[in-house]
Formats: sequence, C-alpha cells, structure tokens
Amino acid sequence: AVWAMHAAGDGSRALVAAFWTVLATGAAWDAVPDVRPLHVMVAGLASAAGIVLALHGRLVAMVLALAVHVAVFSVLLRRARSRALLVPLAAALALAVAMSFILLARRPAFAYVPFFTPASAAALATAAACWWLWRQSRDMPRNGAGGPGVDLRWPTGALAALVTFFWCHAELSHAFTPDVAIFLLVVYFALAGVAAIFVGRRYALTAARAAGLALALYAALKAILRAWNYGAVGLKVGSCVLAGAFLFAVAYWYRGRSDVERA
Repeated sequence: AVWAMHAAGDGSRALVAAFWTVLATGAAWDAVPDVRPLHVMVAGLASAAGIVLALHGRLVAMVLALAVHVAVFSVLLRRARSRALLVPLAAALALAVAMSFILLARRPAFAYVPFFTPASAAALATAAACWWLWRQSRDMPRNGAGGPGVDLRWPTGALAALVTFFWCHAELSHAFTPDVAIFLLVVYFALAGVAAIFVGRRYALTAARAAGLALALYAALKAILRAWNYGAVGLKVGSCVLAGAFLFAVAYWYRGRSDVERA
C-alpha cells in the first residue's frame, strides 16, 4: 500500500489512499470478534497514513482530511467501544493539531484577517473534530465490558478546550496591528476567563473556576500594564476601564457557590 501510494502521481494518490482505506476497514469488520479490535486499529492507522501520503504536499487539505478521519473514528469508538481505536485516533488527532498550528504560525504577522484564512479553516476543523470526539465520548459507558475502561469525557473535553483556546489566541496575537492585537488579546483573555468560570460554576469544576480566575486576572493586569504602550489614547482608556469593571464583576461572581452546589 505504501509503495503504491508513493509510486502514483499526485493526481492518483488520493484514489489509492481511498482504496486502501476501504479495504482495511472491510477487513476489520469481517474479522472474528476476538481479533476485530486489532484489525480496526490497523484500519485506522492505515487510513491516516494514506491521508498523509496522499496529501502531504497540501497541508490544509491534509488537516481537513485528518479532521474528518478523527470524526469518523470517534463514532466508531463510541460504537465499537474498544481501546484499540484510541491509537489511530490519537495519532491522527496529534498530526492534525500539530499541522494546524504550523499553518497558523506560517502566516505573515499583521497581514491577515483573523479567522478568514485557509489556516483558520484547518484549525477550525481540528477544533471541531476535538469537540466531536468529546461529544461521542460522553455516550460511552465508563467501565466494564461495555466501555473502553477509561473515562474519556474529561481528557477529551480538556483537549478540545485547549485546542480552541490556543487557536483563537494564535488568530488574535498578530491581527491587524500590534496595538489592536494586544487589545484584542486582553478582551479575549477576559472572555475566556468568564467562560471558564461559568463552566466551573455550572458543573462544580474547581479546576475550571481556578483557570478562569487566573485568565481574568491576567487579562486585567495585562490591560493595565500594557495600556500605556498603546499609541491611541482611546485604547488606553478603554483598556483601563475594561480592566477595572471586569475585576469587580469577576470578584463578585466568583465568590458565589456553583450551580451544582446550590442544587
């Protein structure tokens, strides 16, 4: 399979990869139950390798295809409930995340429109695949014969949140001009902190509340410390007002009990 995809021309590699993906998947589902998990794992690795070999010269297309791969095998993981599927899922997801952030870093600083570039589309697909994996993991039994033996809700949810957070950070960190980028990052950290505190209160997650408070404090302190470096007076005043009002609001909201605790 590897030799065939390597020997084929650029226009034929996708077809060869699709052929071997279908063949490996059919072999996996046709196997006896005792060895089926291993065949499924091989099918997942073979299909991911086929995507990389077929699209290695087009990174955006490769990331999009890997994101679709992760989404499909997330459904298979929920249905098959085999830990063997975690291997191809982890491999494909790691490649998609790494390539997404490489594409984001390659863009010229302050010369792109945030969230409207091909790299943004690749990162969006990767983040969506992470959230889809989290969504599928919520429906799986946690332990016993009917589940993979591990609780995947929290690690997959944390991964999805981190990928989304750093993607948005990469979009805003070099957006438009240095002054505007700093201002957008301050607002972004503030909103991310509020969202994390909300999730922590809603589901009684101490770690999420602490992370949200840290982000909120960081946003306020960064606004105050960097405000006087802005060239525009309006950005200076806006940052300081935002920092003061935001700190009061967060302090009042954070001290209350979570929604789960009140229930």
